[in-house]
Amino acid sequence: MPLEITAAADISGGLVMHLVTSSAEFASLKPAWLGLEAQSADPCFFQCYAWCGHVAEVLERTFASDYMAIITVAYRDGVPVALLPLSRQKRTGIWQLRTLDDPFGQIAGMVYRNRGDAEALVAKTLDLLRERKLVDVVHIDRVLAGSPLEVVLRQRGASVRGEVGSPVIDTAGFADISALKSSRNKKTMKNLRNSINRLTKAGDHAHTAALGGKSVAPIVAATLRRRTAWMEARGITAPQFRSPAHDAILVGGEAWGLDAIRAGFELQSNGQPIAHQWGFVHQGRYYAYMSATDPTAALLSPGRLHLAFVIEDAMRQGVRAVEMLTPASDYKMVWTDTARTLHDVVLPLSFKGRMQDLIWGRFVRPMMKGLF
Repeated sequence: MPLEITAAADISGGLVMHLVTSSAEFASLKPAWLGLEAQSADPCFFQCYAWCGHVAEVLERTFASDYMAIITVAYRDGVPVALLPLSRQKRTGIWQLRTLDDPFGQIAGMVYRNRGDAEALVAKTLDLLRERKLVDVVHIDRVLAGSPLEVVLRQRGASVRGEVGSPVIDTAGFADISALKSSRNKKTMKNLRNSINRLTKAGDHAHTAALGGKSVAPIVAATLRRRTAWMEARGITAPQFRSPAHDAILVGGEAWGLDAIRAGFELQSNGQPIAHQWGFVHQGRYYAYMSATDPTAALLSPGRLHLAFVIEDAMRQGVRAVEMLTPASDYKMVWTDTARTLHDVVLPLSFKGRMQDLIWGRFVRPMMKGLF
């Protein structure tokens, strides 16, 4: 049943908030959304129009009435100044406020021109949800520490329930891959050269890169097969892999422009693929979304080697930064000293939300994470 929500509301200081609750309405926001992406003080792929449109469309189709996109946009004098992509999802029997792309996103945030307007939009969005009793608990995973979204949530009493690092390489600060390698630990780079020598001695090797269109699809499929097999062999799982929307999220999105910005990479040895990685290129940044390797090639260290080739290819293509995403594993931190701090934050808004947080959030979920 559609929710009756006022489409627009005054915020304060000349700001007006507009609300959209269906991917079918996203097209009306496209010019404003793309304009904010290009001018945002802190742009991020996981809040871009192409990704959010595709993901929301798939989740609406998959979960029907148990999922609703909640996009709020702040305008000043008719000009968009901030946009916040969230969603209302029914989990464990209650309504939760999540990121629009949960559980598929890697960094939670928003697009905005200045912090003041962004924080005002977050505050007004929370007020609306509380007043209309639309959600029982706010549960935002991997929100960027210190961002307007986190600042306002913490001001409202949200608790931090987890912290992870998301490594990023500022490749714009280096002329080429040689300059980047020269800035890193000498012993580690020597070990990398030795690994490349082993790969060369093992036979012919080749690294290929593909951007957009059908050429990326086989890499996505191969990565998914190997990653799934790797997890099953270890008896582990993850929310996105358990979701019935998982495969549909990873492919498609042509109508939203998502297909055009997918990038895929493959490392071969003696004509056989031994490592895959794929992700997205957005606003001059490459986001490494998923990777997998051939376990029979473990002695060649394919994952570490492939990351080096991917970074080199990305730099050659003019990428200004490589977002390696969570977790901040050692093999990623070889290439950078910088990792974004991301927090999981929780804010109960009702009695049911507090009970769910007490039982599920503080006891059951941590126990399950410990087991798996």
